[in-house]
Amino acid sequence: DTRTRGPQNQITVLSTESGEVMNEVGYLGGLGKPGESIYAVRFIKDKGFVVTFERSDPFYTLDLQVPSNPLVVGELEISGYSSYIHPTEDENILIAVGEDADNDGRVLGVQLTLFGVHDFSNPTLLARYNIEKSHEQWSSSEVNWDHRAFRYLRESQRVILPAQVQGYRGSEESSFDGFYVFKINKDDADEKKRIQLKHRIDLAPEEDQLWYCYSPARLAARSMLFSGNALLMKNHALESHDLDAEPGNTFLWRLDMDDAVSEKEKRGEECYYWW
Repeated sequence: DTRTRGPQNQITVLSTESGEVMNEVGYLGGLGKPGESIYAVRFIKDKGFVVTFERSDPFYTLDLQVPSNPLVVGELEISGYSSYIHPTEDENILIAVGEDADNDGRVLGVQLTLFGVHDFSNPTLLARYNIEKSHEQWSSSEVNWDHRAFRYLRESQRVILPAQVQGYRGSEESSFDGFYVFKINKDDADEKKRIQLKHRIDLAPEEDQLWYCYSPARLAARSMLFSGNALLMKNHALESHDLDAEPGNTFLWRLDMDDAVSEKEKRGEECYYWW
């Protein structure tokens, strides 16, 4: 009974040669360990990459050169999982966004991961960066469910990653709602320098204004470039930043989409917080 065996993970290859109906020409089953589900997939030409997860993150490399015979070529098992995989200008380097996790599968916060597939049968973990720095925090990123929130700038090898980090109310950890900008140095001999945080741009208002009343409408997390400057939008605000400036001096301008008011001013009407 498949209902008691948990998820069944597979890759199916379909042909469109008939022009009307897609016919199955290849099948690869049994991906992942019992209980694991597919969390991320990326196809690049005749290669495939799949991530499954329950307690750890098996990262699989697939050979799709023969459509009728897809094969698992390599596997790398690390903690946590990836929910989005992005190619780079180097076909042997992949960037992934997901969450770190402990040995029991409990998630520990948003992480950015760099995979190397120079040896396709032996993928490697080149580097990773966890944005949570304290057990008093929890984090999330829209990229985990919306790939359009992710931005990779190939010319400058930068990642723009939206994220939300919250500390428990009353804790010393401050809340953050904005964008992390990373520089990818894939060839650096020092693993810790391969993912380098360049800017941490907070779009959230002052702490007390997080609990003001805002419109229920929110901006999807997006980043764009205009004349070399980044336009960042998230929740209730837009900001422009010069990413080539020194950290702390990137700000150019801001547009608030809401005139937030206190709950008292709302006088009992429904109130939507910043988050």
